[in-house]
Amino acid sequence: MINIAFIIGTRPEIVKCAPLYAALQEDKNFCPRIIATGQHREMADETFEAFGIIPQINLGIMRAGQSLTQVTQRALEGLDATVVPGELDAVIVHGDTASTLAGAIYAFQNRIPLIHVEAGLRSHHAGSPFPEEANRKLVGQIANLHLAPTEGARANLLREGIHSDAIFVTGNTVVDALQNFISNNRTPRSEQIEFIVSRQKPIIIASAHRREGWHDLAEVASALREIARLNDVSLVVPLHKN
Repeated sequence: MINIAFIIGTRPEIVKCAPLYAALQEDKNFCPRIIATGQHREMADETFEAFGIIPQINLGIMRAGQSLTQVTQRALEGLDATVVPGELDAVIVHGDTASTLAGAIYAFQNRIPLIHVEAGLRSHHAGSPFPEEANRKLVGQIANLHLAPTEGARANLLREGIHSDAIFVTGNTVVDALQNFISNNRTPRSEQIEFIVSRQKPIIIASAHRREGWHDLAEVASALREIARLNDVSLVVPLHKN
């Protein structure tokens, strides 16, 4: 039996790891477990529930007003206090969050093979997205297996000196998650969404929660207002907790 731990903390990580977790659950050769850092506790709980996943461990690291350093520190301390390295054959992390970085560092320092899902994405600008670009490059240097979503991501890893034998192009697991969600009819709609769909107009979805865009929020709001005035489209702006 191969014991594998997913160390994840945010909604995107849950969504994109859910198909892989489900596949490993169905294989009798694997014993997967979910270690949730709690980086996005309230939002993460909703997403876990949507996919029918119950984490075996929840570190509950989030506190109001934490810095990025504190988030990473608390995640590492939580992992060190609750996870027994000798019980794991591999650790899986996804993407580029603080939880991803903490999980990768924990695995590396405890000599646990590290698998990086959605590996090789690069903007080639350390400050954008921040801190994600640096996080994923750091994880890429210590991962043992790189699951790249595209050939372009694979090429990025090769340029950084990652051996080709350690890279597999898998596609993006968000596609699997979407197909699974639709096939299982897990697509509840609110009254607001029903109204937007009923208008039968092209839908524009805009997200403005990225940290590097906070200083331009007035300009973003002004642009969205102009779009909202158009009669031939529907504008949807999902609100984020931050």
